[in-house]
Amino acid sequence: MSTPAIQVIAGITAMCVCLIGGCAPTPKKMVQAIDASFATLSFKGIHDFSDVSSIENWPTDSLQNKALLAYFSQIGDAMRDELKKDAKKGRYTYADREDLADLTVELNFLKHAFAGKTLMVPVEVVVRDMRSQQMNRWSFTTFGENAANGTAGDDDYYFHLFGLYMAGIQRNFPYSQVGGLFYAH
Repeated sequence: MSTPAIQVIAGITAMCVCLIGGCAPTPKKMVQAIDASFATLSFKGIHDFSDVSSIENWPTDSLQNKALLAYFSQIGDAMRDELKKDAKKGRYTYADREDLADLTVELNFLKHAFAGKTLMVPVEVVVRDMRSQQMNRWSFTTFGENAANGTAGDDDYYFHLFGLYMAGIQRNFPYSQVGGLFYAH
């Protein structure tokens, strides 16, 4: 056989092994959407992220801590913007005041975990129907990766390291998928 034919066969074999061996992406789990037609929705913000300060080597300097926690405010602002953007598409009405809303949305950042050089943070989306007081909860995991170089033990190193983690969590946060909970797929 000629070299190009061998390469084609090797490529096809590799693709088959990858598909059979589990390299294929898993199908997305379908989440039942909340029928928010004609509803007024409000974003309560991020309810709980207190666990992050218990992460080993989390900076204790108040200015560094404040800078890192500001990422949560930015995530909350981006989530609010996404919900407002979806409201403009006619899916629901957005209200800045919770007392005017039929549905409220809140985010909780749960117990963190490290997987190698990745900080995994489970997030819970809590949607409360203010009329019936029923709650629906969805969970997903967002992550931030570490590409920092430096000397471990130095406060500036850990500040930079957690800044990378938090920027990754903010970047990888599935804003549109959370907004997608409120309309049929």
